[in-house]
Amino acid sequence: MTNRTVPETLVVVFVVGVGVNFAWEVTQSVLFAPMGGWVSGVWRCFTASLGDGVIILTIAAIGWLWFQRADWIVRPGLGGYALTTTLGVAIVVLIERHALATGRWAYTERMPVLPGVHVGVVPVLQMVIMPPVAFLVAVRFLKRKHGEVIAQ
Repeated sequence: MTNRTVPETLVVVFVVGVGVNFAWEVTQSVLFAPMGGWVSGVWRCFTASLGDGVIILTIAAIGWLWFQRADWIVRPGLGGYALTTTLGVAIVVLIERHALATGRWAYTERMPVLPGVHVGVVPVLQMVIMPPVAFLVAVRFLKRKHGEVIAQ
């Protein structure tokens, strides 16, 4: 990531993270108990995607500290994917368990639930899939913006 500042990268990762997670949130919303009308639902999905963006930034920051490289998201390798998956699952399980316990949201009977931890499979998959997707899209965007060749 030459000629790129860490703040620019973090902003792009956050914005992309919010965008890809908003689409996921809207799609998975049918697996959650209704929480109001259409406008309220879209707003709740948007605010949830802001939180998802923060989770992705947190994963990026922890990876930066763990690997001692700000650009670890460019080529995360097996270790990067393992760290991203571990952090994503741990964070989402904590959030889901707390939200369910406090009544912040509830699942419909259509939500598959992980035995043992009693949280939805779909939110867990979200934090396994979306951080690497956000990193990939952000890196591609930044490389194009800065005129770098993207290896296929």
